Amino acid sequence: YFCFRHKVVFYFSLKLFCPSTIGAFGPETPKNPTPDLTLQRPKTIYGVSKVYMELLGEYYNHRYGLDFRSARFPGIISATTPGGGTTDYAVQVFYDAIETGHHECFLE
Repeated sequence: YFCFRHKVVFYFSLKLFCPSTIGAFGPETPKNPTPDLTLQRPKTIYGVSKVYMELLGEYYNHRYGLDFRSARFPGIISATTPGGGTTDYAVQVFYDAIETGHHECFLE
């Protein structure tokens, strides 16, 4: 089984990029600057799944030689209307400004 995986990775020169997120960190993670190798104890299942993905990629790299890359992106503002993600508030501010010329903040 290992031999098959090993051969497939090399035969096809497999490369895998999986985007991650700053959600992979948690409140205990050191800030400014956050080290590349640091404590990752996220408090959401989304963050936990991203840490799992990063570690699984590292495992496949060491075990089978898979060229695995990942980058931790902050919240990204998209060109589409809000759809339930963590950056929806920022996106809504932009859409309100374009559509009505102002945004009413619900925070005090």
